[in-house]
Amino acid sequence: MGGKPSPSGFLRKLQRGLPLSQKGEVPAIKKKIKQALLVLAPFALLALALTVLFKDSWQQILIQSKSINALWFTAGLALAAVFYIADAQGFRLLIRRLLPDFSLKEGVEIVAMGLFMNVSTFGTGIKPAQALYLKNRGADLGESLGPLILPYVFHKLTIVLYGIYAILFYHGFLLKHFARRMLYLYLGCGLSLIICLVLVLLCVSGGFHRLIFDRLKKLFRKEKYLAAVSRLEEETGQMRRQTAGILQDRVLCLKMLGINLLKFFCWYAVPWLAFRAVGVADMPLAFGQCMAVAAVVQLLIGVIPITGGMVSAEVVFVLLYAVIFGEVTAGAGMVVFRLATYYLPVLVSCLYSLSIYLRRRRRGNPGGAPA
Repeated sequence: MGGKPSPSGFLRKLQRGLPLSQKGEVPAIKKKIKQALLVLAPFALLALALTVLFKDSWQQILIQSKSINALWFTAGLALAAVFYIADAQGFRLLIRRLLPDFSLKEGVEIVAMGLFMNVSTFGTGIKPAQALYLKNRGADLGESLGPLILPYVFHKLTIVLYGIYAILFYHGFLLKHFARRMLYLYLGCGLSLIICLVLVLLCVSGGFHRLIFDRLKKLFRKEKYLAAVSRLEEETGQMRRQTAGILQDRVLCLKMLGINLLKFFCWYAVPWLAFRAVGVADMPLAFGQCMAVAAVVQLLIGVIPITGGMVSAEVVFVLLYAVIFGEVTAGAGMVVFRLATYYLPVLVSCLYSLSIYLRRRRRGNPGGAPA
């Protein structure tokens, strides 16, 4: 009543150092089963999708995948590593506004944690885990939300920029090979652009923020839903005030854009190396054309809400590249591409996150931040 609004449930638990679920809310066994199902669900969907997609050619794909050229595969891994290190540098630049001594190594830990939580919690635990990490590192919990959400905004914006570039400058090539799929490319580009616009407006516009939550409050009239909407409005309002201040730093914004352009240049170059790795000596398309297809693939993946792009990444990659390389080679290239850019990095991040947790736990600081 006139006083300072109380923190939301999520913020309140983090501020008190409590786990994100309390004893008695859900029986422990049910909670563990639910978590296991959340982790296994995308893998089950992936297995089903690949079975349907490659029911007649999986043996040929397996044979071609076994003869991977180690040099080309290592080059793909190196570019994927640059992608994740550049991502860590982006986090470092933004978080240094809160913690001036925040290091690149800590940025790598933030990225590794994000990869691990993306798989283990279906993406829902990424920001809470990262916020807890920064809290234990010494940052104010409320102030950490802005620097954690802005990398995602630049990430999505760069996907859209590369997608628009591909459609504009390689339109003839795309039309030649994907004439029947061009509508989906345009829709993917449009949806991604809308997502970026909404994210940016939420970060900078108080009027847009009020408009969205006024509509939500009219849509969800029940008391329990209104309370959740009010908490979300408070948290996103706090985030907007932080991000609006950061976005006024034009030099920082240009650095973030440059980092993300480098990130995705590396990412989009990996399919070329993947096809080389599976034995394609005479490439049926130029390097720039291969990158353009990769940019379109990522554009379409970005509007399909599945954790880590699992299932959607594999299916869209094969559907588009199969038009040029054939189903078998596209499938083998997909295996190499996803191993280099996602599955091996996820495995490394799981082991790395576990080592961080165990190390901090021995020091009496299980939140993951340096003691």
